[in-house]
Amino acid sequence: LFDPLGWLQLDVTLTATLIPPEGASAKAFVDIESVAEGADKVMKSFVIISGETADLGDWQVDSGEHVLILRGRTEPPLAGTVLSIHAETRG
Repeated sequence: LFDPLGWLQLDVTLTATLIPPEGASAKAFVDIESVAEGADKVMKSFVIISGETADLGDWQVDSGEHVLILRGRTEPPLAGTVLSIHAETRG
């Protein structure tokens, strides 16, 4: 869940990299849900392969009113797997 503090409205481009434990490989199945007051929820699903950077698209976030929720799992299930998310703001 990314919910910035205070008044803040950002347009962001998200990318993700899946980093499994050394010597392992996996896929991540990730859902991103955009929740905004007074608007319909938007959900997108992605498959991310270990070692690759995936484009997760453009999103808008705003404190308390427009938040992003990320959920996912790896296949196979691997303890110690990291999903690194990069958010780049757009002007």
